[in-house]
Amino acid sequence: MFLAMRRLQTNMAFIVAIIGFCLILTSTPKSAFAQKTPQILVQDLIEATHAQDEGRVRALWQPGPWSKKTDNPGYGLYHQSVRKRFTLLARGVQTKKDRALATVDIERNGRIVDRVYFYAMHTQSRWIFVDADESKAHVRHFLAGTVPGRFSVRYLPPNPALEGVGKALIKLAHGEAKSPKGPQIINAPDAISPVLRRWARTTKLRVTKTLYFAPMKRGAIEFTTKTEIVNAQGKTVQFDDHWIVYVEQKPDHRWRITNDGSYLSVDSFLE
Repeated sequence: MFLAMRRLQTNMAFIVAIIGFCLILTSTPKSAFAQKTPQILVQDLIEATHAQDEGRVRALWQPGPWSKKTDNPGYGLYHQSVRKRFTLLARGVQTKKDRALATVDIERNGRIVDRVYFYAMHTQSRWIFVDADESKAHVRHFLAGTVPGRFSVRYLPPNPALEGVGKALIKLAHGEAKSPKGPQIINAPDAISPVLRRWARTTKLRVTKTLYFAPMKRGAIEFTTKTEIVNAQGKTVQFDDHWIVYVEQKPDHRWRITNDGSYLSVDSFLE
């Protein structure tokens, strides 16, 4: 009788353990098991977004702060989808070793209104999203392995050498001759923007920021000037105006202007 009771207790404990395990499986978010392939990762993102399940969406992204203030693309896209009620449509996944790139169209009111690229990495036996943007240049370089999935020009470190390049560009934009002692810029002054030339002639132009990505030997130089306008009340208002020049360093240590524009751009930096 005693042995029978012991066997019954053992069987009951086993049954309770099995039930407990089943409850864990049913209560665990699908996203916890959905990262075996990047294709499943994308599908789970779409399902969780359409279900407005923010917890499941967040679980698919690289751990970290999740708020509007942190500039997190996953947070921003999810809340846009809730606010604007758009639909995500998967258009394919490209995989290169531990990297995956998902192309997703955004549909609203039956029309495709945008295309977003989601960057995923394989880490700790699962796939997770690390970034999302609309940059085709980022896509090319990410798949080639030359830039990380989470890539933002504004967070790159400064480089003192670019200060000298910027000052040399100001002199060239002002009409001064090339100096054989300073940084050598292959396509200057021809490639210097008319905006920078005008600012150099009419205002006090200065270098205010440098950003550098060492693996590609590319950088961005921010120039700032003071601009004055007369507002509707007839008062003169002064504000800072900015211009960005993108450069790359060649194997012979000379520099070349690759692009420019009025704001920092991943595409302008990488093209």
